[in-house]
Amino acid sequence: MKLLILLLAPLFVVLPIYGYQSENLIDFKIKDQFDKVHEKSDFSDKIVVIVGSDREGSKYNDLWVKAILDSLEKNNTGKHVSFIGVADLSAVPFFMRGIVQGFFPSDTTKRILMDWDGEFAETYKFKEEHCNIAIFGKNEKFVSKYPVQKFENKIFEQILNDLRKLFSK
Repeated sequence: MKLLILLLAPLFVVLPIYGYQSENLIDFKIKDQFDKVHEKSDFSDKIVVIVGSDREGSKYNDLWVKAILDSLEKNNTGKHVSFIGVADLSAVPFFMRGIVQGFFPSDTTKRILMDWDGEFAETYKFKEEHCNIAIFGKNEKFVSKYPVQKFENKIFEQILNDLRKLFSK
């Protein structure tokens, strides 16, 4: 028994280092840049696309969201998808939060969840300096994740194929 414990003990130290990717959309209650609270239940019965990034990765977000939205609107399927913008702000010192929050868009149609604790980034293993696109089905089950930067048609088509499969379910 002692040998088994000694063999398994390193796993409990190593696993948290590598993180855990939830198979479901995490339960959350987070404010956006306008201090409006958003929670998981706001997105029930919809396909969810999380678009998350750190500061360096945020420059790619609009490019990818616009391309995906344009494609969905052409196929009249956009109303079945909810996009959740998430800013990984875990590296921001507490005393800088108010200042940083002021840098976000003032357009109320572009709401971004202010993830000060890095919960989304940690759970879904966001890649730094990338736009991280995570797709979830209506059942809140994780489907796929794409860390992207410059536009790549091959990855774009994979994202659209993942969404098409969810529409047919």
